Amino acid sequence: MPVTQTTDPLFFQKVAESILNSAADALRCYGLDVPDRLFVGFDSPPQDCCPELVAWVSNVRVWDGNFPDGLVEGRLLCFNGIAFDVSIRIGRCYIDSDSDGNGIEASILADWSAELYKDAAALYMGWLYQWRSGRVEELSNCDPVTIGTMTPYNSGGCAGHEFTITVGVL
Repeated sequence: MPVTQTTDPLFFQKVAESILNSAADALRCYGLDVPDRLFVGFDSPPQDCCPELVAWVSNVRVWDGNFPDGLVEGRLLCFNGIAFDVSIRIGRCYIDSDSDGNGIEASILADWSAELYKDAAALYMGWLYQWRSGRVEELSNCDPVTIGTMTPYNSGGCAGHEFTITVGVL
């Protein structure tokens, strides 16, 4: 069901939850575990607990219908659209040194890294398949959507990947 009520005060929350739920479904489609800590956070939530799958909304802006970010002077009176970003992050536990500061055995790091790359492939490509097949509840596959670059992170004993989806709604 596509988004139709931008006047709903929970509009951003609902879209972010829809994208987050479809990201979890993408992991399941690849046979991967979905982290128990699954939530819509605020402003890039801290990476203080893993594993987790989290989404957040940012960069809300007026949109004139030129996707993703074109603004043509004078067209704002003709269109009442907005564009915004929903970022998705998956994190797993990842420790690259022991309590004494010594490096972890390379084969263990390679195994952990392989798991992180499985998450990346399932999350990124799987979410794209979810959207193209119309399985993102709050979006239509006709809604203008762009998917940004997936980037890795390693912070606070967690590591994983994140990417941003830009959505346009008229």
